[in-house]
Amino acid sequence: VKLKTPPGTSDYEMWLDEAADPPAIVCQVGKTQLRYDARCVEDLHAMLKKHGDWMLLGSADEQKPAAEGTVAHEATFKPEAIPNGSTILCRTNAPLVEAAFRFIRGGRAAKVLGRDIGQSLQTFLKKACRSGDIPIREAMALVETHAQALASIAEAKGRPVEAIWDKADSISAIAEGLPYGDGPATARDIFSAIDRLFDQKTATPITLSTIHKAKGREWPNVYILRPSLIGKFARTPADAQQEQNLRYVAITRAR
Repeated sequence: VKLKTPPGTSDYEMWLDEAADPPAIVCQVGKTQLRYDARCVEDLHAMLKKHGDWMLLGSADEQKPAAEGTVAHEATFKPEAIPNGSTILCRTNAPLVEAAFRFIRGGRAAKVLGRDIGQSLQTFLKKACRSGDIPIREAMALVETHAQALASIAEAKGRPVEAIWDKADSISAIAEGLPYGDGPATARDIFSAIDRLFDQKTATPITLSTIHKAKGREWPNVYILRPSLIGKFARTPADAQQEQNLRYVAITRAR
C-alpha cells in the first residue's frame, strides 16, 4: 500500500511479508526499511475488543512496563539479528553504550562515534571521582551525587537536565559492562573502557551513533534504537520541530 506522511510531503509503502519467519509488517521509507512482528496487529485487535474498542495510547519507553490499560510501543533489541556493517542510531548516548557492550559481550567489536562524547564522559567522571583508584561501587555513587548536584543547579536556572543524566547513565552502562578482572575494578577501569569504546581509529563491524553525529553520513544498514526517545525532550513548538528534523535525519541515513 502506498501512503503519505501526515504533512503530505513524503511517500512510503507498507506491506505484509508472509514469507518471513515470523511474518512481518514491512514499512519502506526511501531506502530505509522497518520491520514489525505481524502478530502485533492480531494481539492489538484482541486487546481492543477485550477493553471495549477504546484504550489510551501509553508513552512508556522500551524495556519499561506500560501502564495498565494502555497501548504502548515496545521494541526488542537483538544484537544477534543485526549483521556486520550495520550502524545503530539513537537520540541519546546511554542506550548506545548499553547496546555496544551487548555486542562486545557477544564477541563482536563495536564502537560509538564521537571522540568528543568520550572526552565529555571522562571529564564528568573526573569531576565526580577526583581519583582513578576509587573502587567502582563508590565511584558510581559519586557519579550519581555529582549528577544530582548539576541537575539541581540546572533546574534552578530553568535549564534542561537531560544531557546531565545521559552522561551519568552512560558511565553507569560502561561500569556495568566492564569484564571481571583479577582484582577489584576501579574508576581507572571506566576511563580505559571509555577510551576503547570511543576509539575512532579502530574499524569495527558495528557502529553506534547519536542521530546528531549521523548528520551528513550514510551507511548500508541502519537501525534506530529506542525511537520513542525522539521527541521526548521537546518543550516548545520549536523543540518539537527540531525533533521532527532529527527523526527525518535518522530514517534517511541508509544508502
